[in-house]
This record gives sequence, C-alpha cells and structure tokens, in this order.
Amino acid sequence: MIRGANISADGMENQKQMQEILADNLANTSTTGYKSYNIIHKLKALENSEDLTSSEAYGTSFDFSQGALRQTENPLDLAINGKGFFAVIDAQGEIAYTRNGHFNIDNKGFLVTQHGDQVLDGSYAPIFIGIDNVRTIDFLRNGNLIVNGDYTTTLKAYVFEKDQGILKLAQGKYKPSNAGEILNSDIDSTIMQGFLEQSNVNSIEASTDMIQIQRDYEANQKALKVQMDSIEMLFRISDLQ
Repeated sequence: MIRGANISADGMENQKQMQEILADNLANTSTTGYKSYNIIHKLKALENSEDLTSSEAYGTSFDFSQGALRQTENPLDLAINGKGFFAVIDAQGEIAYTRNGHFNIDNKGFLVTQHGDQVLDGSYAPIFIGIDNVRTIDFLRNGNLIVNGDYTTTLKAYVFEKDQGILKLAQGKYKPSNAGEILNSDIDSTIMQGFLEQSNVNSIEASTDMIQIQRDYEANQKALKVQMDSIEMLFRISDLQ
C-alpha cells in the first residue's frame, strides 16, 4: 500500500513538472525563434518489487523543428531556413546559440541581439557593420554580408551534433553541456533577410495536454488520499488491539 502511495506521489510530481513546462511553452507562443521542450522520464522499479514501477525525470527533450517564417522587411531581422542556430557572445565572453534573429546595431557598430549579445560570424568573430555612412545592408541566402556593396564577412548557421546534451538558457539561448564545445556550421541552411522565425509551439496541442495532465494529477491526488486514509485506518485498528 505504501508502494502504491509512492507511485501516486511520484506521478503527481511528474505531472507538476509537465504542467510547468507546458505553461512555459504556452507563454512563449509568440516569442521569436522559441522551441518547445519537454522532460524525459524513465521508469524505475520500486524497492523489493518487480511489478510496481514509478518514474523520474532525467533529461530535457527539445523540439527543434522549423517554425513558420514571418516577413518583416527589416534588414536586420534574420531567420534560418533549415537547421542550425545563430552564434552569439555575451559581455562575459560566454558563447551561446539562438534561433531569435531579431537583431540591432549597437553604438559601436556591431550586430547584436535584443539583449546586447554580439552576433558571431562563421569564424566566431563579432560581426561589425558600422555606424556612419551605412547605406545598404544585405545578407545573402548563403550568409554573406554585403555592406554598401562590399563583402565583409559570412554569417553561419551552427548545428548541434545531437539533440541531446543541450542546456536551455534564458533569453531563448542554448549551449552544449560539454563546456568549450564548438559547433559545426550547416551548409544546407539558408539565411533569410527580412524574416523572423515564429515559435514552433502548437498552442492547441499544448492546451489539450495541459487539461489531460491536470486530470491525471487530480486522479493521482485522489488515489493518494484513499491510500493514506487506508493506512491511517490500519494504524487506528492496530492501536485498538
């Protein structure tokens, strides 16, 4: 009976985690380049039992599928059509990767994210565009940057070797779990200037899952109460004997 209570309690904890993740996904349905994610659970056998099992979270699973591309006509809005991520570096020198290509030019003439991270080119160098006399900025589909008609550098889409071992950071950024790992560029992906990639969260599916998880949580909650009430009754009977 105690083992059954453990299963119900573990189920409630897992469903609570799922609720938090789905809520996070739903809150980012309009976030540029956002990728939905989930928690992977594995079964574990309860002690001294081969029949009763529970589960525990042990990893994060990301859905890196392509989101729809929305045209903005802003020359500093960039989207990756295909696999890969933009490489960026923050003020502390930490490199990370993002699908959010809503960029600006800072007061030093560098291409930066909305949060001030510098965007890196195919050599992991900050992309300098300039401040004065910048008349035209053209990103070709192969990532080549043309400023005022002159080639300056090439923007690349970097890909993770596997969809496992990836850490989710704030501000829509990711990095490999192995510190210092450098990603390879994907030559099959194209850079789309004047476009932004929308979130790939399916709001209808996520809302449906949220309702089902809430029902499962309530069912486990009721089952746990029944089992705890039964245990309490057994103790009372034992005290009377």
